[in-house]
Amino acid sequence: MQWQWYTMSVVRKDRARNDNKCFKLEYMGTSPKFFLDYMKPKLTTFTEHNFFARWKDIQFKDLLLTIPKDVMVFVIDFIENYGFKVQNEV
Repeated sequence: MQWQWYTMSVVRKDRARNDNKCFKLEYMGTSPKFFLDYMKPKLTTFTEHNFFARWKDIQFKDLLLTIPKDVMVFVIDFIENYGFKVQNEV
């Protein structure tokens, strides 16, 4: 018995030029055991990420409801805890 599913795999563009990585959608046909073994560590990470994303969303919505009218809120999204570079324009 085979399960058909899709996965995202990391593909490097060009290591010599130090290009960023990109993702490729791949079709997989595997046994159920392979699929479950593959997904188990990813589900742990996903559930933790989902918990924190929901908590942050609730906190942000609560902040917007209770913030004084003369206060400005800046939103900076640190995706995957990567750093950021300051822009010179809005």
